[in-house]
Amino acid sequence: YAQLNGFLKAWAAVSKRRFNEVIGFLIVMIACRSLVHLPNTGFQRDMDRMERTVAFCAAASGFAALAFAQLHIVAGLELAIDSFSVKFFQQMDMAIAIQDWNVVQATLRQVSMKLSTSLLLLGSSCSVSLLLLLEVAFLRTEHERGQLSNVQLVMLIAWLAPPLLLFLYVLMRCASVTEKASRVAPLVNSWQFDRRKSVISPGVNWMDSGRQYMVQYIRQSEAGFYLQGKRLYMFQVTKLCYYLVAF
Repeated sequence: YAQLNGFLKAWAAVSKRRFNEVIGFLIVMIACRSLVHLPNTGFQRDMDRMERTVAFCAAASGFAALAFAQLHIVAGLELAIDSFSVKFFQQMDMAIAIQDWNVVQATLRQVSMKLSTSLLLLGSSCSVSLLLLLEVAFLRTEHERGQLSNVQLVMLIAWLAPPLLLFLYVLMRCASVTEKASRVAPLVNSWQFDRRKSVISPGVNWMDSGRQYMVQYIRQSEAGFYLQGKRLYMFQVTKLCYYLVAF
């Protein structure tokens, strides 16, 4: 679909930027987690802790790979909406536009429904890690924490931030699909399809019924990113950020 509509190269460029962002999050996660097991006098030779660090690196890499896969697909959905708008403006053919919009909104719904399970998996992993870190930081005594220094304790808590921020970033990109789809109808409503009606004269019916039908058709299709059957909006992600900051 991307190749037929001419945004395959743009999709690759956006995905490359998303890949660099995810790699940055991954490096911070691994660095913070590894520094926890570096004592003041040298490298920690405890093999058990080393095995846990290696296991964490593998899990963090899987987390980052899943997040990138979602960002890659979501970037394609955003570009599909942009491609539809550009093509519609160039052709000004409502019959073709209705067929194209049917494909776009069906693709948005089906792809987002397929991604919703993996998004919930990312959110669950962040929630579990948050509970574990809170238990280590606030419920255990100094002896139970393995005599961690204050710096090591801060680093232990710090590796929570990158995966949580990455999950929120993925949600924001998903919500931007809904926001972009909701702006298509107002954009179409601002276009002048019949150039002869560009000047309004008294007694002339200047209302473009075809344009209004297209606007209502796009609006009532309720296209966007669906998470477990519900459209995801940016204000919902913003609320989640507020709750996490308050927590």
